[in-house]
Amino acid sequence: MIKFIKTDFSFDEEKIFRQLHLKENRSATKHTRMVLPMLTKLLKENMELTTCYSLQDNDFQAPLPGIGCCSQVALCYCSCTRRINDVIDTMLSQGEILDGFLLNHMANAVFFEASNQMNGKLAHVLSERGLHLTKRYAAGEGEVPLSVQAIILDALKTETELEVNLTSNYMLEPEHSMLYYFGADAGITGHSTRHDCGACNSEDCPFRDVEGDVAEGLIKNAKPQTSWSALRAFDRLYRGFSSHRVIPFFRGAVNAWTWPAGGGTIPFGGKR
Repeated sequence: MIKFIKTDFSFDEEKIFRQLHLKENRSATKHTRMVLPMLTKLLKENMELTTCYSLQDNDFQAPLPGIGCCSQVALCYCSCTRRINDVIDTMLSQGEILDGFLLNHMANAVFFEASNQMNGKLAHVLSERGLHLTKRYAAGEGEVPLSVQAIILDALKTETELEVNLTSNYMLEPEHSMLYYFGADAGITGHSTRHDCGACNSEDCPFRDVEGDVAEGLIKNAKPQTSWSALRAFDRLYRGFSSHRVIPFFRGAVNAWTWPAGGGTIPFGGKR
């Protein structure tokens, strides 16, 4: 039976600053702190989240990788409608590039926190039944092929209508959506349901949470493809915009995090 979960609107402001490597007493940092209340208000008004899970017997015709020892599987779905993306697109089209980038990053933070909240509630419910969870498995990560998206989504859609679809190459629409699963069984050692960036090997992830000197070290020692990971993620998300306009600005915004004297918005191309 599918269970829809109500989550609280929440994100860690300081985590945002760590992920974006924003340092105190820099102009971009001061600007970010100034616009955070406005961006938070936009998020609260436009984030339409759906979080749900379904606990099923682990007897799929095409077995799900990593949970062969489990009697049950928890299929999980999180999604956000295009409404917040439309707000971000409008900001970008009006030349508010940095604010649009920040809002997108904050939206992802709220999205992932909602997923964490649902996972915690799932773990609590199952623990009362004497069941433990495996680690989280997601399509396209590690040993799990991207085609598993179709297996999970088909199983969920047999129970309820969901406003999400798969493209021909197994990508989810709307874009702010994710599917994943846990194995569940009484005879296994339980794992934490919260994501641990320190134990994750996705070093190129633009949402990786590292602190202090470690973050500074990642910037100094990063390979070229790593230092541009946030820009590439942004460019993929907003590929409708001309890259020759977006990239010059982000050379300054992502790598140096400078803000023009006098503040104001930056139009495409990085010139005031």
